[in-house]
Amino acid sequence: MLNSSGAKIGEMRYTPFGETRLITGSVPTDRRYTGQRQESVGLGSLYDYGARFYSPALGRFLSADTIVPEPGNPQSLNRFSYSNNSPLRYTDPSGHCGADVNADGSINQTLNDQCIEMRDRLAESFGIAITGRWSFIEMEWLGKALTDYRTTIGNKGWVQLVLPRLKSIERGIREGGIIGGYDEELLNIEIHGAYIAPWPEDEGLDTGTVFKQIVAHELTHPLVKSRPVFLEWFMQDAGWGEYRGFVWSDVPAEASAYARSIAGKFRAPEEDFAEYFSRSIYQSQRALSVNYREALARLHHYVWWDYVRRGTFGR
Repeated sequence: MLNSSGAKIGEMRYTPFGETRLITGSVPTDRRYTGQRQESVGLGSLYDYGARFYSPALGRFLSADTIVPEPGNPQSLNRFSYSNNSPLRYTDPSGHCGADVNADGSINQTLNDQCIEMRDRLAESFGIAITGRWSFIEMEWLGKALTDYRTTIGNKGWVQLVLPRLKSIERGIREGGIIGGYDEELLNIEIHGAYIAPWPEDEGLDTGTVFKQIVAHELTHPLVKSRPVFLEWFMQDAGWGEYRGFVWSDVPAEASAYARSIAGKFRAPEEDFAEYFSRSIYQSQRALSVNYREALARLHHYVWWDYVRRGTFGR
């Protein structure tokens, strides 16, 4: 610690999990390990991490995490653990998340703090939990995607159509080509994997746009669950047939590449709808067949009239 003249007046050093191992000089602050407030010396130097209290003597939080940020990561299954049991690589400033890490493995505390601040602001603004380990740029993309989607369907649409079917968005860790998913039982969206343009329709898009389009695609699933008639209209206008014997009787020629790749599955039309609705937000100038153009125009007109316009005027 330095005084106002820049002279060193004191120093504290810690073990990896936060026990104090050295104190020299004067340290006139209760902000200690990773910048957290030390609450009690008598109780083992407990630290207040906002969401929970942490004991450096135990290397554990004193209460379980209210969320499991990354269910696919075994380290997250111990809800008392601190920073995935890897304090030399991560910190846990909020009691929930790890930190951004520089190329040399050191903690980029500035970006991490900004990311956490943005995450908490987005969670409050959109009424959902945001979990997992996000980078700062990912959090920026997520915020833009949520804003774009709510603008498209209106605040009334967000509250009445999305929120009843969505509680959280998670940054997952699974790889292997799967880049997003919606869990109808947990009411959770998971975003994970590499952000590459996986289908021909998206070639040439920048990484941020691909990411935002993935988020918009997954947000469309709770929308459909709240208003199944949207999918019925889309299927009728686009030309989807009936599901018979594990096959659709008619698959539109302009169905998305993803929908065609799973054409034998019952969910194919819903994925087609999510693909085209998300692209209508980020690729609005894309040329479409008459059927798909009419299907999307009908949906956007209805959403605008019943959720955007009426939501604006409070009717």
